Amino acid sequence: MFPNVDSYLDVKNAHTGEQVAVRFMSNGRERRRALHRLDWLFRDWREEEAPDIDRRIYWSLAAISDAAKRNGHSGQIILLSGYRTPHTTHLLQSRGTGASSTSYHMKRRAADIRLEGIPPEQIANLAEWLEVGGVGRYGSRFTHIDSGPIRTWGS
Repeated sequence: MFPNVDSYLDVKNAHTGEQVAVRFMSNGRERRRALHRLDWLFRDWREEEAPDIDRRIYWSLAAISDAAKRNGHSGQIILLSGYRTPHTTHLLQSRGTGASSTSYHMKRRAADIRLEGIPPEQIANLAEWLEVGGVGRYGSRFTHIDSGPIRTWGS
């Protein structure tokens, strides 16, 4: 998918404080234990539900992390939201967060992220360049990426 990208990810869940630093591919083969650890980190922490996350999300995050490292940053991804159950999505909607009832988070195909020291706009620009799917800009708060159709929104 991204042949020149290292398959290493260092991700910290902003809500649980958990951190996973793993290589999820080795010699062209998936490392199942590493992927299960990432899937758990990307779970809906409110419901403790952890389905398999679309691997394109992990590859996209690895590419973004690689670019950050090349520019002198740690490359650690701060995960604000990965998978969300319909129940959690409904809860967020009732709080007026703008969560969509057709969210790719519920399809295991989205992540809301930050990287320390990198403006979300730069992350969004890189994600757009990767052309993996949707890229949402949420001001200075975070960047949304998903593996749906290529599209952009936000400011």
